[in-house]
Amino acid sequence: ATLSPDGEWIAAAGEDGTVYLWQASRGTLERTLDLRHQRLQAQPPLANAGQFSRLPRLQRVLFSPDGKHLVAIGQNSQVWLWAVHSQTLTAEFQPSTQDADSVQVAFSPNSQTLAITGQESGDSEPVYFTRLWNISTKRIISTLRGHTARISAVQFNRDGSMLVTAGADSHVR
Repeated sequence: ATLSPDGEWIAAAGEDGTVYLWQASRGTLERTLDLRHQRLQAQPPLANAGQFSRLPRLQRVLFSPDGKHLVAIGQNSQVWLWAVHSQTLTAEFQPSTQDADSVQVAFSPNSQTLAITGQESGDSEPVYFTRLWNISTKRIISTLRGHTARISAVQFNRDGSMLVTAGADSHVR
């Protein structure tokens, strides 16, 4: 579960593909963001989309710093982005071929960029990366590589001018 930056909402990931939003001061369930009714085409496209006939269990949620967006990570490593107030699913991403533990996310301080870590199959070994997505356009701004093992953390600095990643390769970049 996570608390919105303004303290108004508590969001929790559900095992049924739903994000539950409680009004924090009253403790009442007010909204649900439900994958059953909102599906988009993942970016990049899912290589194995047919395997997701069941809704994936959501494992983690995170609000953007401005509280306007919420990201959820599923156990299949898929990432969903919602506009909170309109309760609209605005983007789907499939950043990794591994489980949800291999995916880390961070919003830039101005809430305009989403960093998503992941892994792809390389010629002889996996390629670990961090992709920076423009939230408005849903397009990749940049792909950063360099880690030789799973990326375990990603974070922007306070003004958003720098991004730091830490990996299981014992390196910070």
